[in-house]
Amino acid sequence: MNDKGARLGSVIKNNAGNPSYHQRNRGYSISDRKDSNSVLQFDLIGDDVKTGSISHTFQVGFDYRTSNYSTSSQTASNVDIIDVYEDISTVLPSNLNLSAKSLASAKSRALGFVAQDVITFNSWLKTFLGIRYSSTQTETETETTQSDAFNPLAGVIITPFKNINVFASYTNSSYPRTASRLDINGNSLGNERYDQIETGIKTNWLESRLRFNFTFFKINNKDINLPVYDENWVATGYYQKGGNDERKGIEVELSGRILDNFEVITGYSYIDAQYKEHTSYVYGSAPLNTPKHTFNVYANYAFKGKLDGLSLGAGVYYTGERPINDWSSGAITHEGIVPNMKPFDVDSYTQTNAQIAYQFNQHWNFRLLANNIFNKIGYNAYRTSYINQTDPRNFAGVLTYNF
Repeated sequence: MNDKGARLGSVIKNNAGNPSYHQRNRGYSISDRKDSNSVLQFDLIGDDVKTGSISHTFQVGFDYRTSNYSTSSQTASNVDIIDVYEDISTVLPSNLNLSAKSLASAKSRALGFVAQDVITFNSWLKTFLGIRYSSTQTETETETTQSDAFNPLAGVIITPFKNINVFASYTNSSYPRTASRLDINGNSLGNERYDQIETGIKTNWLESRLRFNFTFFKINNKDINLPVYDENWVATGYYQKGGNDERKGIEVELSGRILDNFEVITGYSYIDAQYKEHTSYVYGSAPLNTPKHTFNVYANYAFKGKLDGLSLGAGVYYTGERPINDWSSGAITHEGIVPNMKPFDVDSYTQTNAQIAYQFNQHWNFRLLANNIFNKIGYNAYRTSYINQTDPRNFAGVLTYNF
């Protein structure tokens, strides 16, 4: 894969030393990447295998994966100066001065074993158990690292009535990408881990014409390999185990087919996301761009009779306010962060979309889409470096042919 592109640099200052925000340095970069991947996988699956009165659906598997990549890149930090008030040339200068090639490569091998079983005891009790072992070895030009992980999962489903399921589950996973980070003694810290708990209820009523689901979830990212800073909040270059980044909340879904040709779907979620036991961020602060509240409702009506094939749909989507950045307790962890300053919240916004669709026959379908009908503008932020406006009112037509 080859990529070439321009990028904006620093703002130009005038003779008085004041910034001219409409003038920017422009840089240029060239990069090339080659990948070679392979996967070998075997699975033994048993469906409805009986041991007495108990039924099993199980999987025992093995997989072996390899991944090799190499990259090269060159940059020119200042090709020219552009002015947004003037026409901008897309022709590269003949005297382009690119840096020397920067090369990188890595090889990795991953071996995994998995075993899991869904056990049905009777009409009202079902459980599932599983475990996965994985071993990953990565080789770069400077070092070889290896990480191993055991990841269990378990759950139970209870059906006290035919249309009601009560469930609870636990899953565990590992994050090996930062496993090679070293502590103050030069030892690798190993994998980070994720623990997730879910519990809730799933129901259906009136012969599945009405469905209501409620889920409580809690996700903890533990044993994070966090950078260590000195008393002046300067990174020391080594890491330590710690951190407990937590996300917990609820999800509610209510959907119903009020008529055979009229369906309504609604959903709401609440997320309480916090940094805990962190070396860089204020305890209890929320990660950037994480809204506490989101809500949606969508309805679709399909005509019958002479208008058969025509349908109307509309939806309302709400995104709550959320922090524009992470709240640093002193460390400068990325571009755009302001240490010890609580970030402000980006305002919430609501958008309304609608569509008209017509199914001509089994092959042809046409849809006319109207998005953000009331032209409500919202913003999405990323580390204060980017604040992107949502799309204004817009329309689109889609013609589909199914073979």
